[in-house]
Amino acid sequence: MINLSTTTQLLSGAERFESAADFFAQFGSAFDLCRSQILKETRQTYQESGNPSYEAMASGDWNHALGILAESRKVDLDLYADLRTRGVDFIRCRPLAFPLSDYMRWEMKVFEFNAQHCERIFCCNLEAVRELFKDHIHHDFMVFDSRIGFVHDYDVDGIIQGGWRVTDLDSIIKLQSMFIFLKSHCQPFSLFKGE
Repeated sequence: MINLSTTTQLLSGAERFESAADFFAQFGSAFDLCRSQILKETRQTYQESGNPSYEAMASGDWNHALGILAESRKVDLDLYADLRTRGVDFIRCRPLAFPLSDYMRWEMKVFEFNAQHCERIFCCNLEAVRELFKDHIHHDFMVFDSRIGFVHDYDVDGIIQGGWRVTDLDSIIKLQSMFIFLKSHCQPFSLFKGE
């Protein structure tokens, strides 16, 4: 048994935001203040209503989804350019359940776009880390340097309900430890593109 906290345990002193809008409104200053590293851990599925590429994929129109993917991702280009200019290392880890769902096949295409512009993305087989998620990582989270963490509150359908802002250094270090353990099981996502 590994000696890690759980994301749930780290929420007791965190500030709660009850809506997605209020929660994501906190991210702008975190990106602006970040100087060295962003860590992002991600779950299997999300609902991305309002994203035309996602909606086309969800309706089964794979060709249209891929054809408009770059246009739908343009919203993050300025952010990615700013992070690159400042030398901020943006690292994402994604465990993958096999066979890949349609959502994850689409998300791998999104990763190709993100990786071209800023992110370093790593994946692993979910089976290799299933206990980590069962026992420790109960939520998505992001960590900006060692200044601030955000723990996301998604429902079972992958719809964001709000989340928590974590500013306690000990709790941030515990989130980083979970991320480091997860990343130790990962390889560059490009090795998984043919799966």
